[in-house]
Amino acid sequence: MDNSADTNAIVQSLARFFTRQAASKGHGGDGKQTAGTWSPNDHTSADGLFADGNQRQSPPQASTPVLSRNKAVSVEQLSSAVADPSADGGYEVDDGGSVATQSSSDVASEHSEMDKSFVPPSQPAAPRISPSQSQNLHDSTFRLSVSSRHIPNMPFTDGRTAAPRVVSFQDADAQDWMEQRHSVAMEMGRTEKVYHRCLLSISENFHQPLRNAAVTGKAIITLTNVELIFTDTEILLQIAKQTDAHLQSKLNSWTAYQCLGDVFARFTSSLQSYVNFANNYPTTLTTIMRCQEDSPAFRAFLKQQCGLPQSAMLNLFELFLLPAQRIASYVHLINTFKVLTPPDHPDHQQLDVSIGRLERMKALLLESKERSMRERRLEALQKTILGCPVLQEGQRYLLYEDTFQHLVHSNYGKAQQGRSRDGPIYLHVRDIGLFLFTDSLLVTGVDVRHYPFERAISTCHRYTACFALDSLSILDMADSKEKSYAFTLTTTNGKERWICRALSQHAKLGFLSAVQKAIESQPAVHF
Repeated sequence: MDNSADTNAIVQSLARFFTRQAASKGHGGDGKQTAGTWSPNDHTSADGLFADGNQRQSPPQASTPVLSRNKAVSVEQLSSAVADPSADGGYEVDDGGSVATQSSSDVASEHSEMDKSFVPPSQPAAPRISPSQSQNLHDSTFRLSVSSRHIPNMPFTDGRTAAPRVVSFQDADAQDWMEQRHSVAMEMGRTEKVYHRCLLSISENFHQPLRNAAVTGKAIITLTNVELIFTDTEILLQIAKQTDAHLQSKLNSWTAYQCLGDVFARFTSSLQSYVNFANNYPTTLTTIMRCQEDSPAFRAFLKQQCGLPQSAMLNLFELFLLPAQRIASYVHLINTFKVLTPPDHPDHQQLDVSIGRLERMKALLLESKERSMRERRLEALQKTILGCPVLQEGQRYLLYEDTFQHLVHSNYGKAQQGRSRDGPIYLHVRDIGLFLFTDSLLVTGVDVRHYPFERAISTCHRYTACFALDSLSILDMADSKEKSYAFTLTTTNGKERWICRALSQHAKLGFLSAVQKAIESQPAVHF
């Protein structure tokens, strides 16, 4: 802080000194012009003489350093000039051709007078640079800084060596995507290790104890049920073990040109094991639930083993969800990894092959999940509808369900009504439920029950009729004052005819559209 303050004081003193010198150029200490001396304010003639006839003298040659706006003077020189005002000689000022000399001994004596009349000299304004010029300057500077950088020869995983590539301005974010690609690869390795550990916990904490107990004669459940439950997960465990080992090997020797597509190509060649697991999954869960009902020891065993740290605090049913979830995770991670891989990278082709296989496997798992949900829905309807026939037959599943009003019409004469009426009157008889399946239409009667002291109701469906779609025709009815949103259901033999009214136009159009699509999707019958 002291050195900075001294430097500022020296600079301010010199500024006052030079300003004073500029105001008194060519004059002596008494304010009069000295005869025979050169001054820039003197008016000379063309022949070089002063107005009084004296010969013009050349400017004195300075033997001291010149202090200029374009030259730098050290702080030590400035300090010596101010600290020793009695020293002979002075500094000359170079100000665009105006030169004046003054002994440095006069500096201290004139400080008090200069402080009163000191006006800071104006500084030249800095040139303005437009945003486009600034960007061009930045771009050119950046090109100079990166144009000489080269990525060294990096070997591919298959033994080939990549040619050196110059990082140009277009590759400014190359380092960024390489770091992101590495981060995604590390996430793959981390999640694969967790998945492997969970499958290993199924084997160590559930399969092996149950198998050892069955072999030693202290069976908790039979050996047949043990193998039926855990056979598929043991195969998946071996696949996960190999995939985890290959991934960790790649990550331990990671480079910018490292390939992971071969690891997942090898993994996707074993996806048939996941297909078998998906097909056997409902049977596996049914076996576990049946063993829980039949064996109290098995229920106690599951309760004891669930929530262990080795299995990520999951029970057996939650652990069996992981294989399907892992397939979806593979699709997301590999797609992200591919986006961060340059188009000219040799890993692209194998990543595309792996993603295609995993996408098909994911679609297969979603289809199995939807089929399971449809079966559960049919089971729930079977229990809800009183007197319902068997619904789970073939590939049947529910397409649409809603509640409608069942209408009947009757003609009344003018005398009965007391007013003119030519058309029929439609009466609301009851509410009916229409359940549309892929091959049939089920009609139920809806009974609503209210409870005292509560704003609660219960709905009960009673089986009424069932029609095959190929023997059913639907006719739309125009809206009128007596009816709206109505349509008719008629069998081909004409024995059954139902007039139904929807609660809204949206409900009516939705049902008619669903019926039309179901009829069109029926296979053609060839005689």
